[in-house]
Amino acid sequence: MVGTYLRSIVDSLGEDASDAALDDGDELHLGFEVVFPGTTPVVALRAGTWLDPDHRIRFEGTGDLLDEAIFRGGSDELHFALGVGIVFDRFKVDAAVDVSDLVSTASVSGIYSF
Repeated sequence: MVGTYLRSIVDSLGEDASDAALDDGDELHLGFEVVFPGTTPVVALRAGTWLDPDHRIRFEGTGDLLDEAIFRGGSDELHFALGVGIVFDRFKVDAAVDVSDLVSTASVSGIYSF
């Protein structure tokens, strides 16, 4: 499956897929949540970590400096995440951050029930 996927991507760029590699991998996640049900509004705190394995196409041939520059492999990234959720009577809001060496993201979502 990965071989066919990799071949189709590299072929679409007009390159030779025989010098390209793409590792398969599993993401491992660990997290916890603490809910304070006695509070008004109800508050939940969340924290976790996860391993994002390197899954970039990389060039493993020799002599093609452009391919070596474009298709560079990477490294596994360890992410740390923190979040909070607050539940009101008819409204819920969640916010979180995910931080790693390569990229950091933040998100906010809300739900209104009527």
